[in-house]
Amino acid sequence: KVKNAVLFFDEADAIALSRASLEKSWEMSQVNTLLKELERFEGVCIFATNFAGKYDEAFERRLTMHIDFELPDKKQQLRILDKLLPKKSRDKKMYLEGFNLDGLSGGDIKNVALNAAGFAAKDNSDKIKMKHVCEAIVTVMKGKTNAEDNCEHAYLG
Repeated sequence: KVKNAVLFFDEADAIALSRASLEKSWEMSQVNTLLKELERFEGVCIFATNFAGKYDEAFERRLTMHIDFELPDKKQQLRILDKLLPKKSRDKKMYLEGFNLDGLSGGDIKNVALNAAGFAAKDNSDKIKMKHVCEAIVTVMKGKTNAEDNCEHAYLG
């Protein structure tokens, strides 16, 4: 136990869910243990989640501050995609501004880029093409919602 330590918990909702929604005794025990340890901890804890509304009420009372990070806007999303899809790796005809990235976080866009590269490799293509990015957007969106299994909504250009 180190004083003045900083602890970072990514996907914290996995360990701090509302006890009212828990079904297994070990889950309840996990949250109770976390609450007790937070009371005794003499440092800084940072909890990151996409589901802050699902935190346990007692857990939320122990948090000093909440900082919300908004999703990137269209311009920021395109900058992220541009950085993650190197120009030398993508088809020269690719028009990034036409992609519909609504509702995607920076991490989602990273997954779009990785999936697009994977789809290009699967096609034995030496360049990432529009169809690969569209397919990747659909794949990522399907993981988030019940998005349609087509590219029509993935490209607006």
